[in-house]
Amino acid sequence: MDNSAIIEFNSLDCNVVDLNGLDMSNKQLVEKLYILVHSEHQSLIAVLEHLAILDERKVYLSAGYPSMFAYLQKRYNYSESSICRRIAAARVMREFPVVRTYLESRAINLCTLSLLARNLTSENCRELLDKAIWQNTAAVEKLLISGGYTVPGVARITASKFSQEKCKAVAM
Repeated sequence: MDNSAIIEFNSLDCNVVDLNGLDMSNKQLVEKLYILVHSEHQSLIAVLEHLAILDERKVYLSAGYPSMFAYLQKRYNYSESSICRRIAAARVMREFPVVRTYLESRAINLCTLSLLARNLTSENCRELLDKAIWQNTAAVEKLLISGGYTVPGVARITASKFSQEKCKAVAM
């Protein structure tokens, strides 16, 4: 790892809290968590926007990496699944700017967006995003399968086969 990429965390104002929580009431702890989660969410959107630009410019090549995946894995130590979700989300945000609005409002999260990503087109983008609002991963997978779309990591089955399997599962 290039040492120039390491941030001196002591210089950041991270408002580190005693992990035992002894200095905070439950109310203060919950309020602080709310602020931290909001901050984390805003940071994720900023990271995705930066990744989209880095990917478009292929900065990873000039940094000596063969792919965006390798760059994020080696330089930033992201897990494989985190890399896949972030690359998919960054690319779809670049292609369909409206996606940012869904992420900002938290109507769509990173996991569900990464599932939707390979299926979004200019014709179906809003429709699929609207159907996936506030849905969990399993619900979005079902939405995609029932619509005949591709779901990463799930064997491709037809909508009629999905309905048959669903009926069998209910009958059991």
